[in-house]
Formats: sequence, structure tokens, C-alpha cells
Amino acid sequence: MLPTLMRFLKKLFPLDDKKRLIPRLIIGVPMTLAVLYYGLIAVDHYVAESTVIIKSTAEPEMGGTSLSSLFLGGSSMAREDALQLKTYILSPDILERLDKELRLREAYGKTGPDIFYRLFPDASRERFLEYYRSRVTVEFDEQTASLTVMTEAFEPELAWLLNKYILAESEKFINEVSNRIAREQLDFANQEVERNRKRLDSALDNMLEYQNRHGVLDPLTQADASNRIIQEMEAKQTALEAELRNLQTYLNNDTPQVIGAKNVIKSLQQQIAQERAKLAAPGNNKLNQLALNFLEFKAAVEFNGDIYKLSLAALEKIRIEAARKIKSLAIISSPYQPEETEWRTTLWNLAILLFVTTLLNGLVNLAGAVIDDHRE
Repeated sequence: MLPTLMRFLKKLFPLDDKKRLIPRLIIGVPMTLAVLYYGLIAVDHYVAESTVIIKSTAEPEMGGTSLSSLFLGGSSMAREDALQLKTYILSPDILERLDKELRLREAYGKTGPDIFYRLFPDASRERFLEYYRSRVTVEFDEQTASLTVMTEAFEPELAWLLNKYILAESEKFINEVSNRIAREQLDFANQEVERNRKRLDSALDNMLEYQNRHGVLDPLTQADASNRIIQEMEAKQTALEAELRNLQTYLNNDTPQVIGAKNVIKSLQQQIAQERAKLAAPGNNKLNQLALNFLEFKAAVEFNGDIYKLSLAALEKIRIEAARKIKSLAIISSPYQPEETEWRTTLWNLAILLFVTTLLNGLVNLAGAVIDDHRE
């Protein structure tokens, strides 16, 4: 290829034509230097390529269609995950791991006389990262939310190994991010369950201590029972008073029947008064006050019990959602060891250089023609 290009340049710019001096300088010299560089000095470039996509076990929600998913294709979550992975592949974190495994500084420093593509041993971390990003290309497909990873090296095996290790590190990254999010959610839910359980235990202990201190199981139940007893005794008192009035219609007040009825009524009245005193009277040990205080403890137990049930339900829901949303890296196209150099890039660079120099030569000729016209 090199001799053919040299013959073409000699034919295009003959040395015996002095009018072709400017074209020879503008076009011939750069093209000759470029041909010499690519033919004798430039190091061979090999590129390995792979395509991956991030899969999630969660089923897409039909009601959650967004504008981004309609216009860009795929779900917004898959697009976000792919862009995050692209950022990670080009980050200094993965570069540090790859350098330890593949000794990239040393490998990219072996370019022979080609200093344009060489990574010098004393290059800074910033320069090393910039060089790495020039050798690794990550293209994102908006329609499928997939990533195409292209790794360039001066040896075919290194290009393949670099691509392979990037995929391995990407899989670790996806698993770690997915598991970390699920782990953080589960840890928070477990902490809430434990906190609510302690609150429920505290409320139960307070109610139990109150029952033991006052010697009552349920003041509300006891107050209700005392109220029923009072109602029964009042009904019995009413019946006895009616019977007494009936006896007094035909018996004297000093008769044994009338006296006995009065005594029974008086006993009922005293018993009713005693029951009423137990139920409601000034003091902190009466059933009404005990029932009111007990109602507060019971409400606290019921409230904390409901909160504890809700936290348990939330924990179970988060556990199920975490299991559904586990993500994984799916390899659509695996990298293979390249066998051919990127000669198309060389031809493309030469074609661009020829176009630019030819355009520059045309501008120079045009400027010279304009100057000559003004002289005349």
C-alpha cells in the first residue's frame, strides 16, 4: 500500500513543475508524512466489541408508562440503569481495578516508536483516566437501552481481555447496587419493626404494672358488672317498695310483714349506696377513675399493636419487592479476540487529511488568483 501511495503522490505532484510547489507543500508533504507514519511507525490497533443489557425480574407496570418510555423506547428505569453503568465503565474506580488485573499502564506504554499513542510511565492519574477513556468507547442505544462496549488495544489478546474484565466488573457493579438498595430498604424496615415491637412491649408492661398495682384485671369490665348489679338491686328495691305500699293498705306499720319489708328495702338501699361508692366517688381508687386510666393504657396498647402489625406488613412487602427488583447484567453479544487491525481507521484518517489539505490548497490558490487580479 505504501509504494502505491508514493507513486500516486509523485504523479500528482511532479518535481519538475515549479508551479506545483505550493500543492507539494500543502498537500504532498502532509500526505507523505502521514503515509510514512501509518506505514512505518504507527502501531497496530485491535478492537474487541460486546453488547450488554440490564435485566430486572420486576414486571413493568402497565399504568406507569411515561413520556420518556414512549419517545425513547424501553422503560425509563432500564435507561437510567444503562446510563449509570456507562458512567461506571468510564470511571476511575473500574480503571483502578482493571489496571491491577491487566497492568494497563505497562501494556499501553509498549508502542515502539509511535509516541502519539503511547502512555508514558510517569503519566498522572488524570492523564491515565483520559487515555483510558480514549481507548474504551461505550455507546448507548436509546431504543433497546443496551450498551455496546468497544475496547482498543495494541494486542488482540489485551483488547479481548480488557472487554471481558469490563463486563465482569460491570456485573459486580450491577449486583452490588441492586443488593445494596434492597439491603438498605430491608435494614430500615427491620429497624422499624424492632422499634415498634419495643414500643408495644413497653405499653403492655405499663398496663400490666397498672393492673398489678391496683389489683384489677379490667376496671372497665368490673365497672360494667357493678353497674348491672346496681340496676338489678334498684329494680328489686322498686318491686319491694310497691309490695310495701300494698301491705300498708291493709296492715298497720307495726306489723311484722311491714317491718320486714322496710328492713329489706333499707338493706338494699345501703347495699346500692355501697356499690355506688365503689363505682364513683372522690379518690383515685374508684372504678370510674381506674377505668379511665386503664382506658388510656389499653388505647396505647391497641395503637402500638396496630403500628407493629403495619410495620410487619411493610417489611414483608419490601422483602417481596426487593426479591422482584433484583437486577442482572445480560450479555447480548460476547467479546471475541480480534484478528484484524483497524485499517479502516487509517484509511479514514488519510482521506480526511487529503480532503483538508486539498481544501486548504484550493483556498491558497483562490487567494493567489485574487491577488494577481488586483495587481493587473
